[in-house]
This record gives sequence, structure tokens and C-alpha cells, in this order.
Amino acid sequence: MQTDPKKINDFLLSSGMEIQFQVNADCSRLTSARAGGKCNALIEAPDEKVLSGIIKYLHENNAAFHIIGDGTNFLFNDGYIDMYLIKLTGDFKKMSYAGNGLISAGAGCSLAKLVIFSAKYGLDLSFIAGIPGTTGGAVAGNAGSANEGICNFIRELDYLAFSGNAIESRKAPLNKTDYGYRFCKVKDMAAINSVLIAPEKAERDEIFSRIRQRIKNKKNSQPLDWPSSGCFFKNPSGTEKSAGEMIDVCGLKGFIFGGAQISQKHANFIINSGGASARDFFVLSHIAAMAVKDKYNIELENEVRLVGF
Repeated sequence: MQTDPKKINDFLLSSGMEIQFQVNADCSRLTSARAGGKCNALIEAPDEKVLSGIIKYLHENNAAFHIIGDGTNFLFNDGYIDMYLIKLTGDFKKMSYAGNGLISAGAGCSLAKLVIFSAKYGLDLSFIAGIPGTTGGAVAGNAGSANEGICNFIRELDYLAFSGNAIESRKAPLNKTDYGYRFCKVKDMAAINSVLIAPEKAERDEIFSRIRQRIKNKKNSQPLDWPSSGCFFKNPSGTEKSAGEMIDVCGLKGFIFGGAQISQKHANFIINSGGASARDFFVLSHIAAMAVKDKYNIELENEVRLVGF
């Protein structure tokens, strides 16, 4: 059953919540792939109280929602999606040095700013340098290199959790069973408020040197000048070849479907080469996955989150 954005807007305003509310939000403008249709509304939450109220109301009304950062790892379907998107602003963009080698970062913080901020205190997050998006999204997807993810350095997670019909604020350490390669799942978690991170210590000059080198490597090896959702597939376990290498061996670099194209620079990137629809991305990803399945008998798993398909 489709929910009524006007009723939700009226409720939020009557609750005294000062929020930005955009009906019929264009998903293509909210994602790095620049593709997709429209959703019920985009709601901006400036603090935990407002976020909790929004989620509680949507949950009570069986309304589907997603927390969205910079939209770097999402692909929304074409057409109209019965869903609400919540963007974290205000307090969620704050970060601070908490002492004892700890950094406090809101879920809406820019990941790029977090890396530089930490480096100023001699704390090394260079392994996530050059990865776009926000801290909350990075934690939800355990972003990082092939060998380590950001969740390895999370000391405490501040989050909102479903508790029956209520929404509770909780703080807890991340257990090793809560995360793994490109995922982080905490029972009943509705949204991340902030995290307490304990990066490894290093000399500031050394950290900044690593940051520059990592960003340079990404620019040289990835199609950063084109709209995309980043690496489309997770690297499969049990094989030495990455997803991109397997797609490349299948001869699909440069392959085009509609306005989407498998990058000539990195075969695990599907780029918007001009006017691509979400369907173009979706179909092309299936072509790549089927080619890898036929050649290697390996099922590729999406790293990009597909919504409304």
C-alpha cells in the first residue's frame, strides 16, 4: 500500500520538527550513477531527535525508507518507487577528536574529510582515502581495501534500534561477528548516528604521503571522471582474480548497453556514458555476471545496493 507523503509531511511539521521535505524526489540527482526514477520524498534529518521521530512514524505506517549519504553505492530503479529517503545533515556531519587516539564522527560526515581530520592527529585512515561517500555508508558497507575495512577500527557504534514499536538510542562495541567483507549488520539497527574510531597511529607526514599516493593510484586505475556507483561487484572469495579481472578476461571492457558502459579503465565499474537508465545499468551488470558465471562458474555478488528492482 502506497503511503501518502503529504500526511507524513503534515505529521512532521505538527511535531515541531524543522526539516527539509522534498516530495517526488529525483533519485538520479541523489546518486553518483546519475540514474533512476523518483521516490515519495527526500527528508533531511539534522539531529538524532528528528531522525528518531521520522523513522518511528515511517515504521508505524509501514513505509519503506533508506538512509542515504552521498548515494555512491546505490542504484534506484526507474519509474516511481514507494519509498522515503532520509539524508543526514546538521549534527550528523560533525566530527571531533575524542582524546586517547579516538575520533568521533557523525554518520553524515564526509569520508574524505574524516581521513584528513584524523591525519592531523597522527591517526591513519589512509586505507580509505579516495573512497567517496559518508562515514555511515562506509561503516554499513565496511568500506576499505582488500585486506581491511573501516569496521576493524570502530570502537563504539551509536545507533537507533527498533524495539517493538519504539525506537531506542543505543551504544555498543562492534563484534567481529557483526561485520565482514563489505557488510556490517547489527541486530535491529535502524540507523547509525555516529561512530567512535580508533585508527592506527603514525607520523603525520607519512600518513599524508600515503593519502596522496592512494588517491593518485585510484585516479590512474578507476574511471573517476564518469558517473558510476563505484565497484559494482564484490570480489569473490576462493579465487586469486578480482571481479574486475574476470570481467576483463571475458572481453567485456568497453561493452555498451544503452547509456551504460563497462569501463575501459576498470572492468568492475559500470559508467553512465550518457543518459543511462537504471535498467541499462541493471541489464549490463547481468551480462557481466552471466559471462563470469559461464567462464569461471562463479556467481558474482553485487556490491552496489539495488533498490526497487
